[in-house]
Amino acid sequence: MKKLKARLDAFSDAVIAIILTIMVLDLTPVLRDNLNDYLLLSKEIGVYIISFAFVANMWYQHATLFNEIDDMSYRIMLVDFLFLIPLSLTPLATNMMAENTTNITVMAYGLLVGITGACFRLLARSIIHFQYTDTSKMRQVYRKIFGQHNLIYVLLNGILIILAYFFPQIVLWFYLPYPLIYMLLSSRDRQQMYDVAQLTTDQRQQYLRLPRDRMKQFSRLVDASKPQTSV
Repeated sequence: MKKLKARLDAFSDAVIAIILTIMVLDLTPVLRDNLNDYLLLSKEIGVYIISFAFVANMWYQHATLFNEIDDMSYRIMLVDFLFLIPLSLTPLATNMMAENTTNITVMAYGLLVGITGACFRLLARSIIHFQYTDTSKMRQVYRKIFGQHNLIYVLLNGILIILAYFFPQIVLWFYLPYPLIYMLLSSRDRQQMYDVAQLTTDQRQQYLRLPRDRMKQFSRLVDASKPQTSV
């Protein structure tokens, strides 16, 4: 299914590119010099930037995730379609939030962000299960590395949705750093996942036994696994 995987990559990229294009086309142009119209346009551009950052981060996470495999299964294809469904609704949620920023529209946007993130985590789990066998312990490594941060994403978005009921205008701008935090933590976790994959089976067992507060020290295991060159 290598050819199908390449076509799925191209299809996903095309869908995400169309999503970004639709969002920018939804911006209302200013047809006459009016301060209120320019203020409204500025607000729409701000909301567009928030959604652009979210979709762009999803593309980055999707691209790096699929870059780790050369083949795929039908399950991965179906879950990828499932992930693209809520992501493709981003232009609608963005337009609603820009045109009518109320507690309902901001909460709906937050709910869409949460559903999209959940579908992506399901996709990541499917790829990990396809890429690694049970004996490699990498599935357990994935849960250990990503589990805590995934919980942080869920709790953070849940808090924003609740606050949006009372302060929609303020919470709107808190969604801007959300994808940036997501990208930073996910990139770090993915690098850690790659480093652990280079360890031997015994070293992975040692890593899995490490408490969470000592996970950052696992780099010593990576260094110990590298062949020593004699002087």
